Amino acid sequence: MTIGLVDTHSTDFAAGHTATPVGLGWASEGREELLVRFERIAMLEPNWDSYEAKEIDSAALRAAQAFAEQALTLPLTMPAVVPVPDGGVQLEWSAGSVDLELEFEPGGNVAVFVCDDHQAGQQIDGEWPHDAGLFRIALRRLAAHT
Repeated sequence: MTIGLVDTHSTDFAAGHTATPVGLGWASEGREELLVRFERIAMLEPNWDSYEAKEIDSAALRAAQAFAEQALTLPLTMPAVVPVPDGGVQLEWSAGSVDLELEFEPGGNVAVFVCDDHQAGQQIDGEWPHDAGLFRIALRRLAAHT
């Protein structure tokens, strides 16, 4: 699944993938740590939470990892990589008063996102890729607080 995060019409994000992070991006120091986080989740066995959680779905894991790789050049902090009991994988960012969560469901085809701007009292949510425009707005809000 191609995420298409980069908005070439915006000055907030860099076009294409580079080895050098843009703004406060975390590509230079974070790639290895990110891979370790995904490897840890990939090794989880069924019932990893002792509440009958499912094994992490390989397609969801691959989709989340591909997304995180594309996010390397964005001016964001490194995401937390979190297993979800239904077998999905969630990426979580937090900066200032803004939290962004992106969940890759089993099968890896659908991602649900929620962005809470606690200071503004606003929430943006939707499904990827259907609500790609809203997701880009959420990324900009997060980047503005990073």
